[in-house]
Amino acid sequence: MENKPGVEKSVEAYIDAWEFFGDKRFDVQNLENELLRNRDPADVPEGSKLDGRLYRAAALGLVETYGKKEYRVVVSPESEEDSWREVIQKHINWIQGEIQSQMEAREEESVEEPEEKPREKEEPKILSFEGHEYMSTFVGPSNEVKDQGRFYQTMLDPDKHDGVVLRSYQNVAESTRELAEEICNDDEIAETGCMFRFRIEDEDLVNVEGDREYRVYLREIRFS
Repeated sequence: MENKPGVEKSVEAYIDAWEFFGDKRFDVQNLENELLRNRDPADVPEGSKLDGRLYRAAALGLVETYGKKEYRVVVSPESEEDSWREVIQKHINWIQGEIQSQMEAREEESVEEPEEKPREKEEPKILSFEGHEYMSTFVGPSNEVKDQGRFYQTMLDPDKHDGVVLRSYQNVAESTRELAEEICNDDEIAETGCMFRFRIEDEDLVNVEGDREYRVYLREIRFS
């Protein structure tokens, strides 16, 4: 079988998390403390290393990340095959969503071309919700407020958009909500160089081609 760098340690951290916390939410410090109580301290990795291993486990779809070094095991190591298939399919959907988001972002970047044939900027997708128009952006756990702020500064048009809608798969809804709260923090969004300001207007969970998609609508409040 092909070797995947770091997977063994990440799986080890995932199993440890399940043994001590089951499917309950926990943070890295909790896990480190439990390991120190129950293992030889010389064999217990530092919190920063545990966090890195759990973050990779989240990328593998084994745990969910809530930010601030908090996690939750998604599926028991002893789960039936059907449960594992469901987890794997959701993970595949998330990866496809991340790829889609990156591809859309690249397509929206202006590309330098000869002056005689200037390239027109591709318009971002717009979703209507309760009489308002929101610029759509698909996000995942790896997205950060600084990248979102740069994107809004470039693409958001107050004449066309009432705000933005963050979209993600259901299994990463918590991290999407936390990202929305960071975007709506005036100090944090200002540090990105974005001139717009936002507030959380509403949330929704919709069925899109057989998948549950979480959406959080952010109204632009500075220029509206």
